[in-house]
Amino acid sequence: MIRPLLAVLFAVGTLPIAGSITQASDHLCTNYPSQAAAQAAYRADPVGHSSMDADSDGIACETRPAPRDLTPVRPAPPVAPATPVPPIAAAPAPSQAVWSRGYPEVGPSGCVEYVAAWSDGTYTATPWDCGGRAATRGSATANRGYPQLNANGCTEYVTAWSDGSYSWVPFECPPGVVYTKP
Repeated sequence: MIRPLLAVLFAVGTLPIAGSITQASDHLCTNYPSQAAAQAAYRADPVGHSSMDADSDGIACETRPAPRDLTPVRPAPPVAPATPVPPIAAAPAPSQAVWSRGYPEVGPSGCVEYVAAWSDGTYTATPWDCGGRAATRGSATANRGYPQLNANGCTEYVTAWSDGSYSWVPFECPPGVVYTKP
C-alpha cells in the first residue's frame, strides 16, 4: 500500500520539474539546426535566451553549423523610469485683496466719499466733498481732495489730511490692470 502511494507522490512531484526542463530545453544550442536559427531565437528574446550567448558578444551558439548569422544582438539599454511630472498647481491667491470697482457714495457724515470695493469683501473710502464742512478722521481734518492718475493708469481719489497723511482709493483702472489693496 505504501509503495503505490510513494509512486504516485514521486510522479506528481516530478511534473513541475519535467515542465521546467522542457521550457529550458528551448534555450539549448543543440535544439537548433544551425547558428542562424539559434541567432534568430536569440534575437527574438535576448533576455530569455541569454544562456545561448556564452561570451556575451551578442552572437548565439557560435559552434553550431552554417548557415550563420553573425550580426550581434545588442539588448536595448534599460529604460529609466519616467520622471514624474508634478501636477500643475493653481495660481496662488493674491496676498492682498484686489480692487474690483469704485463708486461715489454719501457717507454717514453727509460727505460724498469715493468708495473702493475689494475682492476680500471689504470697502475703503476717502471723503471728497463735505458741502463746505471739514471731514474728520480722528483728530485730523481733510484739507483737500483731488484725483490723480497713478503709474498704472488708474484714477485714484486722494484726500490730504491736516496731520500730513493721505488716504486714497482707486476709482477707475484700465482693463487688465490689477490694483492691490495698500
